[in-house]
Amino acid sequence: HARYNCLTKRYAYYIDTNFSANPFFTRYSYHIPETLDIAKMEAAAHHLLGTHDFKSFTSMKNKKKSTIKHIHSITIESAPCGLVIYYHGNGFLQHMVRILTGTLLEVGLGHIQPSDVIGILEGKSRALAGPTSPSHGLFLEEVLY
Repeated sequence: HARYNCLTKRYAYYIDTNFSANPFFTRYSYHIPETLDIAKMEAAAHHLLGTHDFKSFTSMKNKKKSTIKHIHSITIESAPCGLVIYYHGNGFLQHMVRILTGTLLEVGLGHIQPSDVIGILEGKSRALAGPTSPSHGLFLEEVLY
């Protein structure tokens, strides 16, 4: 089954970090004109790697579906638009990548510390995580079967 038999998925979230929004990237990236602390974002992303209960990072209301997922890697790279955050894992919950991105952006903007991500994971409450980033920056790039 195309949806249920995949082994891993890789998503990319594009962020335009230019002072003014680039009109060529407006429809395909999230514009954040503030300076982001990439080192802190990478430190926070490190806490998210591995198998965890990602209940804090989903808007899913279904109590029967498991919220335990495994993230293989989260990498932050420079791109023509600004930067791209790549997420590679065995599966993702509803809005999970967008909420993870919103939380990492909160870290990059200095609103929360990288170590706070541990408490967000352990708290298992959506209210603890950052905002849901807009959908127009998110792309499914690869599915492995």
